[in-house]
Amino acid sequence: MNNIPPHSIQAEQGILGAILIEAQSIEVAAHMVEAKHFYNAMHSDIYQTMRELYKSNKPIDLVTMSDLLEKKGIQDAIAVVADIMRNASSTASLKTHCEIVVDKWKGRELIGAAHELMESVYGGNDYDAARHSTFKSLEALTAVGGEEVIHDGFDLAESFTEELERIMSAGGMTGLTTGDEHIDYVTGGFQPGDYITMAARSGGGKTTRALNIMAHMIQNGKRCLMFSMEMKKQRVMMKLASEIASVEFDKIKKAEMDDFEWHKIGRAVKTVKESKIHVDDSSGLSIADIERKARRLKAKYGELDLIIIDYIQRIKHDSANKYSELSDASNRLKDLFMELNCSGIVLAQLKKNSMGLPNASDLRETGSIENDSDVIIFLHTDSEDRKPKKGMLTCEIFNKVRYGETCVKMLTNELQYQRFKCTDQEYHAPEEEGKFSYKSKG
Repeated sequence: MNNIPPHSIQAEQGILGAILIEAQSIEVAAHMVEAKHFYNAMHSDIYQTMRELYKSNKPIDLVTMSDLLEKKGIQDAIAVVADIMRNASSTASLKTHCEIVVDKWKGRELIGAAHELMESVYGGNDYDAARHSTFKSLEALTAVGGEEVIHDGFDLAESFTEELERIMSAGGMTGLTTGDEHIDYVTGGFQPGDYITMAARSGGGKTTRALNIMAHMIQNGKRCLMFSMEMKKQRVMMKLASEIASVEFDKIKKAEMDDFEWHKIGRAVKTVKESKIHVDDSSGLSIADIERKARRLKAKYGELDLIIIDYIQRIKHDSANKYSELSDASNRLKDLFMELNCSGIVLAQLKKNSMGLPNASDLRETGSIENDSDVIIFLHTDSEDRKPKKGMLTCEIFNKVRYGETCVKMLTNELQYQRFKCTDQEYHAPEEEGKFSYKSKG
């Protein structure tokens, strides 16, 4: 009987060799394989070292690997890296090698669970407890392949109790705070996997509102990625600096500020520089580009809290059927947010000829957004051109809330500082088409 645990040294070397040939291969590997999946302890150390170099934006080659391995006191691995590099020939089989390594790891875990069960039973422990522990260990293995674990009543009750305790300790918030009191109240904060649609007519303030949320999150240590397909990075930074520093946007555009304002801008720039913000201002991105870049960022840093798409109708499509392509893009964005365990704000434009308060039928060119979204928020200002003006109130319309109630809240705009602020003034249904009124509470 062969008592050697399942493993494949060749597949492990294939993964490491592919990364040494092409460092970007680690983006694929990191999404499929962890250091614990390697059977050979030295291979595990080498792979972990590769990931550390990648996260530090350093090249992955024999020189950098040798230096870091030596600093970590793993000099014996340097010769192994050199040998793998000499024998590496291709990256073509990387995914297959990753699948093999994970599959062999599952086999070892199965053997370990069986041994634990035998020891528990022979040791006279409670049989039901031993059985439950074993099934729990075995079910966890299926999650590695992307399959969902089927939870029993015990697991559901335990996780529910833990969640209640977490919510209580967080003051009633179940997700990430957004800086928007209305959104936090209605949704309980952004949840991992949430697809939030924020829509308005052209110039209606959707980008500004999304940037307000991102500014709040990066100032609270969250990692955010924005795909800005309509605005270059310099303009994004101007809008962020105006809000964070409370310096008028027009003054920043002209660089006409007094000493105190320059000081405030300097502090805002420092805040952004030290934050976990990432902006991709490429135009003409396809949905495949967005998926690839978001996965790369998650693999590199191991965390990603928020993705902003500005805006979905700008996503590049190859066929003449824009409706079908945008529907596919919307479906894939939902899957991406779920896969990366992050929240996503998808900005969308409303039809130009839509009248009155917007609703889901006003979303341009795709109805899939309504189905895919967990929350749909419309911004609407009752001005002649439907664009927010200084001193005017804007409706924040919660048209769809998957786990809450729909409602309409009011925002004041401080566009000189590129921001909207929540107000306690109450919305009242319009007496005539396209008009709304409001009054202060109390």
